[in-house]
Amino acid sequence: MSLHVEEEYNKLLRLEFSSLLALIEERAAKGRSAVKNCPPATMRSSSFVHGTDEVTPMVTTEGSVRNNGAILSVSSFSPEKGRQDVSAARFRHLYILVAILLVMVLIGVIVTAVVAVRLGHMEKQVERAQAQLPRNVKEALDNFKLPMTWQFLPQSTAPPNVPPIQAEVHEPQPQPKEQQQYQRTKECRTECLRKDISKPPLVILSLDGFAREYLDRFTVGALEYMTKCGATAERVYPPFPSRTFPSHYTMVTGLYPESHGIVDNNIFDPSISDKMESMKRGNVDAFYLGDPIWNIYKRSGGRAACLYWPGCAFNISGLRPDISPPYNKDLPFRNRFDMIVDWLLMPPETCPGLITAYLDQPDSAGHYQIDDKDIEFQLAILDTNLRYLMDRLDDKGLLGCINLVIVSDHGMQKTNNTHYFSNIIKDPGIIPASGVIGRIHKHRSPAPVDELMKPFECERGNRWKVYQRSTMPTRKHYQKSQRVGDVIVEGMLGTSFYRSPADDWFLKGDHGYDYLRSPMQTVFFAMGPSIKKGVVLPAVQNIEYLNLWIGERIICQNLVTKPLHAQKTGQQA
Repeated sequence: MSLHVEEEYNKLLRLEFSSLLALIEERAAKGRSAVKNCPPATMRSSSFVHGTDEVTPMVTTEGSVRNNGAILSVSSFSPEKGRQDVSAARFRHLYILVAILLVMVLIGVIVTAVVAVRLGHMEKQVERAQAQLPRNVKEALDNFKLPMTWQFLPQSTAPPNVPPIQAEVHEPQPQPKEQQQYQRTKECRTECLRKDISKPPLVILSLDGFAREYLDRFTVGALEYMTKCGATAERVYPPFPSRTFPSHYTMVTGLYPESHGIVDNNIFDPSISDKMESMKRGNVDAFYLGDPIWNIYKRSGGRAACLYWPGCAFNISGLRPDISPPYNKDLPFRNRFDMIVDWLLMPPETCPGLITAYLDQPDSAGHYQIDDKDIEFQLAILDTNLRYLMDRLDDKGLLGCINLVIVSDHGMQKTNNTHYFSNIIKDPGIIPASGVIGRIHKHRSPAPVDELMKPFECERGNRWKVYQRSTMPTRKHYQKSQRVGDVIVEGMLGTSFYRSPADDWFLKGDHGYDYLRSPMQTVFFAMGPSIKKGVVLPAVQNIEYLNLWIGERIICQNLVTKPLHAQKTGQQA
């Protein structure tokens, strides 16, 4: 209670006490007056006059006035005693207020304790859920099947826990292995049945993530048919790192990633952007250097078409393929092949002489369904689609008129050893890049490169190797571009790196490792009027593909050789 309030309260008490004292004095005076008018003898306390109960005061010897048995003591009343009574009443109010406050505090303590216990319980539940999350996610990925693929299975083979899907089937059903006789029953087409095609168009089809090892374990009838009717390679070495965008752009430029600029699927270049940029999205023209095959072909007077080939929509030169629909990952493979056939059926003046096309399988299956049964299932679907393409080409009289090449960008490896940069190096100034080849850009870190390498050197063991950009092995051609990063952490097979646990994709398989590792090696198949039949090439690097397209005059003749010489030496054309 503030001082002002207390003063007001005291004034009120004094006023009430004065009024009470005046009333008592008045009653006492009346009593004394009544006593003077009465005889000194003691009188009855009450008498009945005319049938009424008349109250008669009685005066005692002590000078008190008795009224109906109640004695009002006049001589014994004290102002000091009245003040004590008022003070006691005042403090009684304070005691009640303090008691109420104590009860409220006690209730608050109880509520706080209950909330704290509940929050602690919830925190433990969250910790258990976080600990369980990786396993739950991995189990979900293990059991995950795209409904779009389950609908292609015969009803008798569909798993019992997969609900039936009521949808129109747009893809062919895969055939059992014993029925894959395509390579034996279909004849090779050696003659072109179309008189309006004077020069064979080149169709390059990339199957993302098709490992060379798959051919040792699975049957793909369409590819065996191409082996019988054309040429193949024992194995193909991708560039370093064996990633989708670097490898695809190497195949069409004849340049190593350090020269064409696409050093990984994610790139940091402060001269272009102040953050890590994904090559899968955004306007990234400035990242793509070199001279891709469609630019060369267009300058020679031809028309080029691109169907989702990584990088065909971007180039620093500003040139684009004449036909390049926007990427649609949901477009079924059959529809993509129909588009290719339709382009080849265009009139000669508008028909593209070069077509580059991309399919995202079996890469997706390799990342999330690395088990043999899953890979075999996806390859069966892919085989059925490839046979559909060849049958469509044959029906239109085009199969013997075009040079069809099927390639891939990399293989696939199971991963089981994940590390997070946030747990290894504590430097907010760096910019790390995730992948099986971890890259660290010094950026705003004040630490020298040697200091940034130390946390990795202390516990590298057999899990990774760490390099400065300048000390990378020469054969990997990963030194010249600053986009590579300042520190390169090369994971061994099965090892992968993420910036933090929040960036973990829980992949079951990944790629990007050294191209000399057999799981990273891939395939090459070709057939057509310009391809020798029954040829098996020794192991080749896919950087040599551009020399095959041009040097063997598959698509171009009498081109200027200066750009080609520059690309062979690893310089930007």
